[in-house]
Amino acid sequence: MRVLICPLDWGLGHTVRMLPVAFRLMNEGHEVVFGGSERQLKMIASDLPGAGRILFPGFTTRYSRYLPMYLCTIFRVPAYIVSLMKEHYALKHLLKNNRFDMVISDNRMGLWNKRVKTVYYTHMLRIPMPRMLRWLEPAGILLHRLFILKFDECRIPDLPGDGNLSGRLSHELRIPSNARYTGILSKYELCQEEEMVVPAELREMAGGIWSVLILSGPEPQRSLLSESITGSWTDSDGILFVLEGRPEDNREITRKDNIISVPHLPPCAMAALTRDSHRIISRSGYTTVMELASLGRLNEKTTFIPTPGQTEQEYLATRFPS
Repeated sequence: MRVLICPLDWGLGHTVRMLPVAFRLMNEGHEVVFGGSERQLKMIASDLPGAGRILFPGFTTRYSRYLPMYLCTIFRVPAYIVSLMKEHYALKHLLKNNRFDMVISDNRMGLWNKRVKTVYYTHMLRIPMPRMLRWLEPAGILLHRLFILKFDECRIPDLPGDGNLSGRLSHELRIPSNARYTGILSKYELCQEEEMVVPAELREMAGGIWSVLILSGPEPQRSLLSESITGSWTDSDGILFVLEGRPEDNREITRKDNIISVPHLPPCAMAALTRDSHRIISRSGYTTVMELASLGRLNEKTTFIPTPGQTEQEYLATRFPS
């Protein structure tokens, strides 16, 4: 088959978790093409160079320095609906001029089409709301379900039963008839055990024990987190690797005192540096939760700091307290 994969462009988390899906398809002999923004495609070129790439951007967001994320989302609902309509018709036009047998969408709800098989990935059947707006959740579940049912399949990257990661985000409710749990997704599936080695350059810079700060999500909140942690980091805290997750950035690794900034690392090197670290500090995005679970690092040495006002991350941070 020729498969088009289109992840949501809210940070790189949705793109990253499509890497193992693409990897499995390519190993089965299928041709995989990623559709996304320039930033997303640069990451694919770096981490999965065997996949094709086509510019097919969708709805993007930017967090506020002052307003909680749920308010920003509510205010932008009209723009989001217009964007869904635009990307739906953009896909229809794309399929007229390009042969694809399947379209895989990660949280891009407009990418359904009756001419090809369409598969929708989401970990959030329920959009959690703050307590005073909890009454809005059923309407959100129903609206999301209506879009999900337009796809041939819905795959939930989580485990069924008590060992699940997403909690009430995709459990404790009736799932759509075309949905199923498919297990967690982690880009570290691309790595063999012998490939998960800390690069010699970084190990030499670290000396012995180190910690990592994993940056993710849209601006300005990713930079605010970086400023907050690095500004309070002291010599007694040891070496801190700041993993910026910027594949489009051609800067070299830089060091200032005991803080080492790393623009981008290949998956296997990042896996080793994170797995072997003394302490991990990160946003509580679901992709990050899945990756740390795959490394066995959902423990007391991992600190989750949710993006303020992003109710999904605030909820996940309570599920995995440090």
